[in-house]
Amino acid sequence: MYRKYAEHVGFDVRLNTTTRFRHDKSIMKITYVVCNRGGKIPDRSLDTMDTNNGGRKHRNSNFIVTDCKALIKFERVSIGTNEFQIREFQELHNHPVYTTEECKHSKKARKLNYVDKEFIIRATTTNVGATKAHKLRATLKGGYECVGPEESDYKDFRKKLGNIIGKKDVQLVVNKMNERKTYYPDYSFEYKCVDSVLNAMFWADETYKVSGDVLENTDFRKRFNKLDHNLQDKRWFKDMYRRRTSWIPAYFKDMPMHGLMKTTSRSESASSFFNKHLHHGNFLLYFMVNYDTAIGKQCNTQRRLDNETKRTRHKFGMGTRLEQHAAKVYTNTVFAEIRKEIYKGAWNCSIDSIENVNGWQVELKLPEKEVKCTCKLFKRMGILCRHMFAVLKNNHIEEIPEQYILRRWRRDIISSHLLVSKNGLAEMEDETFKLLTFKSLLINSPHSVTIFVPYAKSNKEYYLERLQTDKEKLEAFVKTTHTMRRVFEQDLINTIALDESDEAVFRLFGVSIPEHIEVNDPPLIHNKGSGTKKRMVSAAERASSSSKSGSRKCRGCNLYVNHNWRTCKVRIAREKSNCS
Repeated sequence: MYRKYAEHVGFDVRLNTTTRFRHDKSIMKITYVVCNRGGKIPDRSLDTMDTNNGGRKHRNSNFIVTDCKALIKFERVSIGTNEFQIREFQELHNHPVYTTEECKHSKKARKLNYVDKEFIIRATTTNVGATKAHKLRATLKGGYECVGPEESDYKDFRKKLGNIIGKKDVQLVVNKMNERKTYYPDYSFEYKCVDSVLNAMFWADETYKVSGDVLENTDFRKRFNKLDHNLQDKRWFKDMYRRRTSWIPAYFKDMPMHGLMKTTSRSESASSFFNKHLHHGNFLLYFMVNYDTAIGKQCNTQRRLDNETKRTRHKFGMGTRLEQHAAKVYTNTVFAEIRKEIYKGAWNCSIDSIENVNGWQVELKLPEKEVKCTCKLFKRMGILCRHMFAVLKNNHIEEIPEQYILRRWRRDIISSHLLVSKNGLAEMEDETFKLLTFKSLLINSPHSVTIFVPYAKSNKEYYLERLQTDKEKLEAFVKTTHTMRRVFEQDLINTIALDESDEAVFRLFGVSIPEHIEVNDPPLIHNKGSGTKKRMVSAAERASSSSKSGSRKCRGCNLYVNHNWRTCKVRIAREKSNCS
């Protein structure tokens, strides 16, 4: 009630003194709600006659408080009721109140609501800071005048998130990972601590077991580092290293190279992908949610490509059963390469003898349908070569043998339930969080059809989408929502308690407040200023520095300067004066 009165008049309010019953401290007895500009002005006066100011530094300070006496005092009628009566009311203010145009800058108007807080946290999951989040929010709402909180308010809340997470950062992540490990039967998570401080973490889901590639090179590096043949200064060795792309592939014909990437390509590809979602100064909790966002993007891309593969109809140039079977089992990208080999095997390859195809030896065992070729394309790249397809076609084999269809190239490598389970984390979250987010819940209808149930925000978007062209229904929708807003409005005390709750912030991250901290954060690493504090100096810098130092003594002025006796201005001036 007093809050609405303050909003109408044009001033901000805040809670002040609260008195509780003696025998029950949980029940509030008396509450003071005062003007936000009430309070004593701090005394920071200085002695103007003291030039040193007593060692204190003078600051230009501005104060919001004006010792305003406006207030209202509520007292509970009895301990068993929620009824209050007004015991005191001071109406007059000693400061100007907000005008209609200035109300936008009031404390109440600048207060972040749930949607603002959620927007900041959702922006955090995509590596978008508070400043850019405020710009996006203003753009989405139609301008800065439509956004109550200022940019500084967004920044303050972002800082507050860091203070709330604090030393609970690692424990929050460990608890979340353990929940996933419990929820998903094939989810693996392990961590290592040294003196209760996190030292290492490892996690992998069930899709890792399906398509994960692990390259172990630790033993190779250990053995390679032990080699000492003094080859650093050998010209031949350096020339061979520069030309490595020309001769190295010839030595890897017998090794499976399919799916491998160069070390630099793998590193640059991963860095380019994750750098869009990560930041070096983030909390570990931020890293987890940003990583989930990045993986979610990959899963969405995987679902899209799977859908395109299933719905794509290929135009077969030859119409052979081999080509049709390849289109049925391979993804679109791999099928394009397989089709090239099938075409070339049919049009460019000639079988000179039973085992000779264009000079390559092909061996076929019909009962087992085993086929080998000396070109060893399958061993290197994982797809059958044109010579093999020529022999298979010649022997009337209409399907690619199963042992030559690698799992990594199949269109059904990742089953649909694994892709759906990526969204299954919603089932681990509490019901309130589900209702507040955009996520949808998968349920089974009576007709055994999977449908999506919209939640709070989805409902609002659904109605706005349907009613945007119907003015009468849109007005009715606005009136209905306005009525619901008035019904659900709560008093000032409950609203503040809800907004300032740390539990509400953790709920936005999809985590709960840990009861105990068993795993502590690792120490921070300060890279700035580390090392020898030296850097490589270019030739231009060395020449410049050497030119500034006086390395030669001039006989004309007897100084170490950058000129000689012939160009010495002191000598020339002295000789001119002597001549005159």
